[in-house]
Amino acid sequence: MKNIIKTLSVVALVGTSGLFAQDQAATNGTTTNETTAKTLMSDVSLKANVAFESETVYRGSKRAQASIQPTVELGYPVFGAKLYTGVWSVMPAGSAVNNAAKEVNPYFGVTYEVTDMFTADAGFIYYWQTNTINAAPTFINHHTNRQREIYLGVSADVLLNPSIYMFYNFDLRQFVIQPSIAYSYDLGEFGFDGFSADFGASLGWLTADAYNGDQRGGAVKHKNGYIYWTLKADLTYHMNENAAMSVGPRYAGNNDGFNSASTRALTGGYNANALGNRKNMFWWGASVNVKF
Repeated sequence: MKNIIKTLSVVALVGTSGLFAQDQAATNGTTTNETTAKTLMSDVSLKANVAFESETVYRGSKRAQASIQPTVELGYPVFGAKLYTGVWSVMPAGSAVNNAAKEVNPYFGVTYEVTDMFTADAGFIYYWQTNTINAAPTFINHHTNRQREIYLGVSADVLLNPSIYMFYNFDLRQFVIQPSIAYSYDLGEFGFDGFSADFGASLGWLTADAYNGDQRGGAVKHKNGYIYWTLKADLTYHMNENAAMSVGPRYAGNNDGFNSASTRALTGGYNANALGNRKNMFWWGASVNVKF
């Protein structure tokens, strides 16, 4: 009702203040179109992140050694929801096998606050390995250098910030369910102003009917499935309300087993631990985040 009253008031004032508004616009050197454009741009949000990871691990599976992972995302409110689009990149360093995991992954989606507590999120991501090679069979080589995936998730604004996401990858015929929790503890009460201790944990279940991808005409499709888990802890310094930097340890593991001769016979080498042959991984990471 208040919004309706405000709207009627504005309409009533237009007839008596139109000439004054035009004179003011001319005096300020702006036009109505310019003012509208500025108003629209003021609603755009920008987030950017540059992360360094001493190992590149995704869904409990090692992809490469150290990598730099920049992300840029734009957001805009529409009809009570928020549209967003961005690009997440993975730029590994080191050997040729590691370089096979170079990725540029554009994505877009929409979030909607269902209630004050729950937020829904849905979107699409395109995985693109930009520097592929004919390496030993793994899912990061030329057989799966492009993948399309949709996702749907729900998060809750309560203690531990729980969320659960579901993903479907069309090219791997892969389904993933991943619940997560996160917690941030303000260290200011101990005299460390601007610092926080941030913790996160996730558990995932993955099953794929074409784990080796769909880009080999006539080739046998290898199935695979496993459970994975990830833990992280960061010490974060908040420089101001728009910028922060963090550093901390990570751990990830899976139950897919080692890439042994018997495993290769079943999966053709397309195993979560094909690169590095390790199902438990410890590493560290650091990042710088800004938002506007």
